Amino acid sequence: MSTSSQRVACILAALVLPAMSVPASDRIERGNFVGRTLPPYPAGLQELQGACLAGGPGIAHVCDHSIAVLGHRPSDPARQPVARWIVSSRNVDRAARQPRWLVTDAIEVPKPRAGYELQIGTCRVDGVDAPDVVAFVRHRDDEISRDVRWARRYDLAAGKLAPVEARRVDCINEAAGL
Repeated sequence: MSTSSQRVACILAALVLPAMSVPASDRIERGNFVGRTLPPYPAGLQELQGACLAGGPGIAHVCDHSIAVLGHRPSDPARQPVARWIVSSRNVDRAARQPRWLVTDAIEVPKPRAGYELQIGTCRVDGVDAPDVVAFVRHRDDEISRDVRWARRYDLAAGKLAPVEARRVDCINEAAGL
């Protein structure tokens, strides 16, 4: 085997072996979430942000559903949390002291562009309030931002996070005027 072939083999082994050494039960994949009740969360993940969605009229239905972002908080408080998953879920026990969520859909968080952040619950679609939307948005000084790069909407009936054309979405800049 030539020296360059040996180098390629070593590089491939360094990349492949760590992935192979993780037990299948510990790998976090979409299928690990759908149908699962949270919390508890998979090892190493925690809820970073989320929003309740009403499933019907009246206070009894205020938090029938939710959209949450799961990820990792670094041990260094100066570093930003790392969002990994967006999950849609249904409340399975309103009487519980801590909400229990049956996950209906899960998608990996796409890699954000510089300056964009995930926003949940305060966006609109075609100018109509849409608390069931999660989007990557970049804010400036305006009260409403139309600079949206990616969006999903929680279809409550289907239990899925469906794509929404980003050009149809705008989001409230909650820091405007501060």
